[in-house]
Amino acid sequence: MKIFLSRNNLLVIVFFLAGINFALVPLYEFQSQQNEKLIAKSRQLEKLQLLLEGKDLLESDAYAVNEIINEATSRFYADSGTVKLDIQKQCEKVFDQNAVVMNSFDWVSDTGEVVRTLRASVRFSGKTRDVITAFWDIARFSNAVKIVSWSQRIQNNQRDSMGSSKGDLVIEFYAVKPQAAALSFNARESE
Repeated sequence: MKIFLSRNNLLVIVFFLAGINFALVPLYEFQSQQNEKLIAKSRQLEKLQLLLEGKDLLESDAYAVNEIINEATSRFYADSGTVKLDIQKQCEKVFDQNAVVMNSFDWVSDTGEVVRTLRASVRFSGKTRDVITAFWDIARFSNAVKIVSWSQRIQNNQRDSMGSSKGDLVIEFYAVKPQAAALSFNARESE
């Protein structure tokens, strides 16, 4: 045992332990890191393989979502430079067809980026029956329209007549830029 614990042997043992500490431990840590990276990449590969196996299902889902978006955006006004003028003309036409006088048409607000919300205030006067019909016609616009509020004063209400009305109407319209609404799966696939 004395020979084993001699000074020369102890120096060899110290150098051996130092070599293990400074050479093998970093090598072991490096291999552990590489092993963790390989495990993470193999998980990613498994996920990608699952996605590729379900590619047809994902494409059909994307197509269905695209159809829903296109159908929904068809109910909005096309957001162009003339959208306000087009809406105002449409409202004027409805009031004219129903013999209701549009005393004023003012744009109250214009907000939003993807879906633009346009609010207009309309002052009107005419026979009450015609005003009600005009409101119904506005509510039946093919585009998304919301009658936010209205007030009307009915005068000269008689047995055979509903009288005449004067009042205010606040209407909200929604517009979408056509290119912002369109979702093309094929365009994304080519990227």
